[in-house]
Amino acid sequence: MAQQLHTHLEGRRIHLQDLADVWGRVQPPKALALKYPNASVEWERQWALPQQSRWSNQASGKQVRDHMDQSLIQNAVRRAVLATGISKRATCRSLRHSFATQLLERGQDMPTIQELPGNSHLKTPRIDRPVLNRGPLGGLKPGR
Repeated sequence: MAQQLHTHLEGRRIHLQDLADVWGRVQPPKALALKYPNASVEWERQWALPQQSRWSNQASGKQVRDHMDQSLIQNAVRRAVLATGISKRATCRSLRHSFATQLLERGQDMPTIQELPGNSHLKTPRIDRPVLNRGPLGGLKPGR
């Protein structure tokens, strides 16, 4: 999976082949599609983790694909956690909170972290509040 993601993100070759096969499109939000008619085929707007299957948009008659279902990613994370032998519960949300905590420990401001994908709430996550009280270098030991 990692190699497939790397290939997808590094090159437009797959996307260009999809366009040649007449299905390299995403379904943009309606307002965006009206403002930018070519938005559905632009490389920058393609999904990083696309579905393998495609479907026909009834309004336009064009074949499009959506992003990979989140349950596939959640199951992959669960299998990876089980394979490592970690006995504690770890989920995609755990990874997101760990990432946010690392950013806070390195001095990143909370509004920026709250704007990252996956952070739909503008409230400070309860798990990250203790980090805020330590300051930007609160989690680091001297000399590191």
